[in-house]
Amino acid sequence: MQARDVMTSKVVSVASDTPVHDIVRLLMKQRISAVPVVDSEQHVLGIVSEGDLLAAPEDLYGKQAWWLAGL
Repeated sequence: MQARDVMTSKVVSVASDTPVHDIVRLLMKQRISAVPVVDSEQHVLGIVSEGDLLAAPEDLYGKQAWWLAGL
């Protein structure tokens, strides 16, 4: 099995200034577990995954974030 056998061909991406709650909604709507972050020229800057979102709340907010209820 190779990457092309399991990859999503319709790439959904976000900008680096996309709010976290919008990313959560996008992941849930598209039924995907990660999304690439791109610049204005569509160069990949990084990736935001479900794991990143689950690990981030206490670091960012000091408490559970509201959007975790959606997961």
